[in-house]
Amino acid sequence: MSLLLSKIDELTRGDHYYLTEDDDCRYIREYAARGGYKAGPTNQLISNLKKSPSKRYSREWEYKLEAIGIAAQEFCNCTDHNWLKATTLIPIPPSRMKGDPEYDERMYMILRQINRRLGNNLDIRELILQRENRQAFHEQTGRRPRPQEVAANYYIDEELMLPTPQAIGLFDDMLTTGSHFKGAQMILEEAFPGVPIRGIFLARRVPHTDEDLFASF
Repeated sequence: MSLLLSKIDELTRGDHYYLTEDDDCRYIREYAARGGYKAGPTNQLISNLKKSPSKRYSREWEYKLEAIGIAAQEFCNCTDHNWLKATTLIPIPPSRMKGDPEYDERMYMILRQINRRLGNNLDIRELILQRENRQAFHEQTGRRPRPQEVAANYYIDEELMLPTPQAIGLFDDMLTTGSHFKGAQMILEEAFPGVPIRGIFLARRVPHTDEDLFASF
């Protein structure tokens, strides 16, 4: 599979209805909504990435670690290395807080593998923390949180604010509505006014139908 880093544009932005034309969000793969892990290699990869930390001592955990390695290599292959080295790389927080048995640091693990592949000189910071646990996005039904609600549950780890970033890359495995990217963007813009922020995603979710797209309003 030949993979490239694509930018969300006027043709794809409608699938991620919280994004605006001013947002710089990029992705590698496309995930088929409602397809499950059998819907293709991207769905399988995302399914393995999201395996619960409770599986740590099972065969399933090996699939997760393999998926983390694949994701790290794809980010390395598709993302400009000069940009990575000049940017503060921040994982969007998982659904559980640090210290929770179900805390899943998969994106931080991916970023650390990228760092090793590129010489261990990247600026990686878990700058964004959560006040409370939230339900995992792929487990939610009904109305999903809006960016303002997401931002209200986030806060900045002030011990990691310096040195001031010159550019920020927000990393996540899936771009769905865009609410978590926007929530993270809100608090980072308040903390670091004028610093450019880019979202980098392993995959974007492609709605199954028009009804699927609007189901979470």
